[in-house]
Amino acid sequence: LGFVFAIVVDRACVIHYQLALIPDDTKVLLAVIRCADQQGMVLIFTGMHGMVKMEYPKATGFCLFLVEGYGRKSHLSRDCTHSSQYEQNPMRPPVYPVPGCAMRYARLVLTAVIGLCFGTLLWSSDIEQIRSTLKTQMHDTARMGLLVQLGDALTDQGSYEEAKVPLNEVLLQAQRMRHFLYELKALKRLGVVSFYQGNNKDAIRYWELALAIAVKTKNQNEYYGIRMNMANVMLVNADYLAAQQAYYEVLHWAETNRRYDQVSKCMINLASLYSALERYDSTRYYLLHSLRTYEKYMTPHDKANVLNNLAVMDVNESKYRALEHSAQTLLVYSKKENLKRFIGSAFAMFGIAKMHNGNRVLARLYMDSALIIQTEEQDDREKTSNLHWMARLNLAAALSKDAEYLRKFCQGSRAIALKEAHSLLDTVIV
Repeated sequence: LGFVFAIVVDRACVIHYQLALIPDDTKVLLAVIRCADQQGMVLIFTGMHGMVKMEYPKATGFCLFLVEGYGRKSHLSRDCTHSSQYEQNPMRPPVYPVPGCAMRYARLVLTAVIGLCFGTLLWSSDIEQIRSTLKTQMHDTARMGLLVQLGDALTDQGSYEEAKVPLNEVLLQAQRMRHFLYELKALKRLGVVSFYQGNNKDAIRYWELALAIAVKTKNQNEYYGIRMNMANVMLVNADYLAAQQAYYEVLHWAETNRRYDQVSKCMINLASLYSALERYDSTRYYLLHSLRTYEKYMTPHDKANVLNNLAVMDVNESKYRALEHSAQTLLVYSKKENLKRFIGSAFAMFGIAKMHNGNRVLARLYMDSALIIQTEEQDDREKTSNLHWMARLNLAAALSKDAEYLRKFCQGSRAIALKEAHSLLDTVIV
């Protein structure tokens, strides 16, 4: 058994704490704290008086989380699915207003609690287990297999820069050994990471190299997976006809060969295509059909992708009340599976919903939360979308003279709100 120390901040700013026993293999999602293997721990929580960030470099196993507050992607084959246009990514929800004195008291209590428990190992993740196994002696092929698994886990988690390290190691080792399968696997996954970071040029470069190996080795599974990934770039580049032809080519192959996992991925991508064409009925059909018919063949990442895109559909169709429910469903599932990039998407969706439902202050807290995670994960695609929405939020607050929002985030000045909005828009354009 391991332990989780839970700290709950409620609306009355009362701090509760309890010690709970959980099984070793339970995945605990940290709402406001990140526990990184070699990097210690970072605690961030947001109140009306700003954000507090505390770092504990030597704390490696501690799990703390705030549970107050609330909290969308297309499909790649590594697997890569193309995400919709409103991609976001944070790992902690905003908390409710904490007055200055309560904030200082909370910091003291949190610091004391962490100090008491530095040495306790409370949570062992799949990533930690893989890294631990990699320290043992093993055959080169087995090591490459584990490194690929590590790259996959880090990619699903949204840690893109970290994921490149094991994948590049596999690529170099496979090229030295002339091991075509692992060279193909590494190239394909490096393309996926580049795509998620918004670097389509590098993604295509990696996938073209991988595609040549798939043709040379007559590896149909990998060939069609890469073809689907490249179709995602066609979609991003608005080459809709070419993307549609590629998707249906892959779908026909997958259905003929009963590769239902690939069928589901292809349907997610077709949904994104029809969303770009504003054929929303077709979009919902493919998303819901993939979830109802092929859920058991989906990875957790794939399922979160569908839930994410259903939330995006609510944005596209201006169904902001429904969006809160969609975001909550995505958040709960993503927390359960520890999928940081989709947790971030859920928070970003909450921000958009709160913005359109009139609660600009809470919307800003959610968007700030998203921005922190997107910056940490170097997720430029998600970050760009979030900055766009933050700019719109500032403009709306300035034009409507939202005194509470302006006081809390813009020093009470409409001019500062407008200046920040234009600055954010300039960043998005660049």
